[in-house]
Amino acid sequence: MSNKSKNEVNTLYESRIFDMNFRGTSNDLSSVKIYTNKNSIQIEKQISFDSDDEKISSLEYFAGSVLSSIILTLLEQSKKRLPLLKRLKEF
Repeated sequence: MSNKSKNEVNTLYESRIFDMNFRGTSNDLSSVKIYTNKNSIQIEKQISFDSDDEKISSLEYFAGSVLSSIILTLLEQSKKRLPLLKRLKEF
């Protein structure tokens, strides 16, 4: 066996290194289209990075998307398990 620790051997590549590419274009000079590895996003206004700004900041967008994903996953899983719980209660 090599000199790598057990943790290094069992660690997935994706958990150590995350590759992401971006490309941006502006054909009409009023909006930007960002291309990622999976999708494209049309952006027409700058997003604020100032936490004191009254507009929604980039951090709030990011945190909101993480939190909503967690909640939606919990809701989805609870819907899948609800029929099982109902059957168990019947016994």
